Amino acid sequence: MKFFGHRGASFAFPENSEASIRGALTFGADGVEVDVQATEDQQIIVLHDESLHRTAAQWTPECAVSTNEEDYQHLLTTDVNALSLEQIQRVDIGSSKGLEFSSE
Repeated sequence: MKFFGHRGASFAFPENSEASIRGALTFGADGVEVDVQATEDQQIIVLHDESLHRTAAQWTPECAVSTNEEDYQHLLTTDVNALSLEQIQRVDIGSSKGLEFSSE
């Protein structure tokens, strides 16, 4: 029997992140299952949902990934296939599981 990490080790790390994939393998997984989506500019990203809303960290003034809350909220609620890779990279996904993952 093989053991696969679902979205990596998403119980301990931000799902579908590099840390989650490494974590699953460290915990002894034989492999990982991840989800992929295409961006507006045809870049492939690893993300389960159609938008970033569920997995993203909430905007704060200290959050240096977007200039204002309105722009950030727009990025969270727009389907990723309507956003460019550059826009998606402005959203903080990792720190929703801990500040040590803010660069994921």
